[in-house]
Amino acid sequence: MRLINVEPLAMEEFYRNIPRYAILSHRWEEEEVTFKDYKFPNLSAARQMKAFRKILFCAEQARKDEVGYFWIDTCCTDKSSSAELSEAINSMYTWYRDSLYCYVCMVDDSGLEGKLLTATGISKATLRDFSATSRDYSVALKMSWAAARQTTRNEDTAYCLMGIFDINMPLLYGEGTKSIYEITGRDHEKKAYDHSIFCWENPSSGPSSYRGLLARSPAEFKGSPSVRPWRRSYGHSLELEEIGLTSKTYEMTNRGLRINLPMHEIGGGEYLARLECIFDEHME
Repeated sequence: MRLINVEPLAMEEFYRNIPRYAILSHRWEEEEVTFKDYKFPNLSAARQMKAFRKILFCAEQARKDEVGYFWIDTCCTDKSSSAELSEAINSMYTWYRDSLYCYVCMVDDSGLEGKLLTATGISKATLRDFSATSRDYSVALKMSWAAARQTTRNEDTAYCLMGIFDINMPLLYGEGTKSIYEITGRDHEKKAYDHSIFCWENPSSGPSSYRGLLARSPAEFKGSPSVRPWRRSYGHSLELEEIGLTSKTYEMTNRGLRINLPMHEIGGGEYLARLECIFDEHME
């Protein structure tokens, strides 16, 4: 992990015993200072770039907070190296989680928490105390947080979810929506009890729109933040067995998804499958 020392803005690399550091959350803009641009000690060219102000902001704020180092994705990662880029994206959630402070650089930072809540649907309590390994957040809920997310590259829609799903995976740009299947497939291995992963809505309709059980985009979970798996841990007094159901786990095989579900014929050769989920509006 590369970090920038607040004095004298030297970049240092750490493999273990990483010191306390701050981290920057920001939106990329014109004239970002990249790893290639950051040529310490000669930073004269970098200082002329518009986004160098972010580096100065982090250095000044870190000094005030008595933190010796800070990290910014634009210049602390060599994006010309595919191996380093893959490591950085897979480690991103951990780096943000382990930072002592997270600074936010926005054009307008007033009411930041409220803006994040509005944009993502993530509750204040979750924003302040989130654990990726907690079972209190269903797959459908996590996916709904990214339903309105827009990324420059299609694959980044999936890669930005790796942290909140506690997943590591290789980066393969060019595969498009296949990366979403990779995310959901790996989450199957961890949460084979959570049927909310199947509770999404296809924006198209009609026989020609029929497809598999897995969503192609987080946007298809826009209406699913209240879907929860039926489990006692979610505050329900009855287990599945007590209401005549049995838990149906599922698995990914070399032939696709394998799951057994109770079916109900509705006519015309069509059936409804019953998932072990409920709508719980109080759990958003």
